[in-house]
Amino acid sequence: MIDVHDPTAGGLAHGMKSGARWVGSAQVVSQLIRIVMALALTFLIDPAEFGLVALITVITVFFERVLGDTGTTAAVVRHPEITHGLVSSVFWLNVSIGLATSGAFVAFGGVLASVLDNPDAGNLVRVAGLMAFLNAFGHVQRALLRRFLLFRALATVNLSNALITTTATVVLAVANWGPWALVVGNLAGTVGSVALAWWWSPWRPGRTFDRERLRQISRFSVNLSVQNLFGYVSYAGDRFLIGRFIGTAELGYYGLANRLLRYPLQTTTQTYREVVLPGLARIQDDHPGMREAYTRTVNGIAFLLLPLCLGLSALARPLVDAALTDEWLPATNIIAIMALVGALQSLATTTGSIYIAKGRTDLSLRWQMGSSAVLMVAYSIGALWGTEGVAWGYLVGITVLFYPAFHIPLRLIEGRPRDVLSPIAPTLIASAAGAGGAWITARLLDETGRGPWLQLVAGGAVMSAAYGAYVLIGKPQAMRDLKAAVASGRRRGKGAPSPDPASG
Repeated sequence: MIDVHDPTAGGLAHGMKSGARWVGSAQVVSQLIRIVMALALTFLIDPAEFGLVALITVITVFFERVLGDTGTTAAVVRHPEITHGLVSSVFWLNVSIGLATSGAFVAFGGVLASVLDNPDAGNLVRVAGLMAFLNAFGHVQRALLRRFLLFRALATVNLSNALITTTATVVLAVANWGPWALVVGNLAGTVGSVALAWWWSPWRPGRTFDRERLRQISRFSVNLSVQNLFGYVSYAGDRFLIGRFIGTAELGYYGLANRLLRYPLQTTTQTYREVVLPGLARIQDDHPGMREAYTRTVNGIAFLLLPLCLGLSALARPLVDAALTDEWLPATNIIAIMALVGALQSLATTTGSIYIAKGRTDLSLRWQMGSSAVLMVAYSIGALWGTEGVAWGYLVGITVLFYPAFHIPLRLIEGRPRDVLSPIAPTLIASAAGAGGAWITARLLDETGRGPWLQLVAGGAVMSAAYGAYVLIGKPQAMRDLKAAVASGRRRGKGAPSPDPASG
């Protein structure tokens, strides 16, 4: 067994609060950087080029999500006891799969480009596919940082990825690299973040590759890997339908909406996954403790993201008018719809950590199969009305799935959806009231001939005032938890505990 100093010796709650502060702060900064990048690129890259890269991403993400680490790194985080031999075996398995995946992209880039119905995308596909091999070297290192709750290191890795990717992408876009700017920029960010993960973690793989050790986690990992396959359908099915059957320019509008929406969501949901999952795994037999930790965390996510998502939906038109060029106006309604999708999705996606912490990836797989089927039907029906129809289909599908998404996993910890969702109601009401006021303010200013910047600022002020009043008067628990996380002490020490090679 790996011999380590327990990083939560000072208390699991303290470790998770400190982790939330580190990872959350890094995510806020990194996602703000990415939002600025996305807005800047709208002046440098046209919608068709945006759509082309989004379409290529549909293919590369398939291999990365489904074949990337075959669910093994989640097992490294969750498994009660890990050895040097097991972790080394997982590392070399991931590298082998990454090499084979990148090799397939290089060999069959032209074929994949024809599947996308865009022969010019062949070389872009080949280069983008290299990320599968590069990422494979960082999977285990990041998993060990998460397992040992070394969140300062993890925050540095995440922030470096955003900084390097943004800098490289914008510089190349200014140099007229077109869609290559996005592909090469992502490669640069991947290389930088993997290098930092290795610097922070002193663990190094040995020469061990033991199939017997891998069988210890095979059932858990295989279920998670197959689940990733179906998760990919719900993740990329909408973009594939638009890019393949409607057009790359339309996909550019949809892709921009996804980018603006996805970055704020990742700020909170990635913090949740990286901080709360290791904590839940450590108390996986304490159901009351798991329910308390999960409920308060979901409440915290709602506190941060509901006003943001609903406010973005209400002010989508002045945002596009103020920050983007006229050629991006078709993205306006899509942004408004997808912001509502994000409000629901940011809460529902948290349930995966319960399945993993309890080791019930079999149930998670069944849920993912059913939910992916529902979403694909919703996307396909919506596509009959074009790109906005796909967005509406997404919203309807995620609404239908919302309550069942909580019901199934909460049974594993003897909980009920209403126990988790009821505390969110005041936050939802305050956010909706503020968004409604912001929308009315912006429309009134528009009708009197006021410009989009004034609409945006005034609408944002109304939203902030309404939500601020809720915070001051209601004093929600989530606000107290957030203050506690910010005030928590810094993590002690640096670097991941190193597995003992002799124990392998």
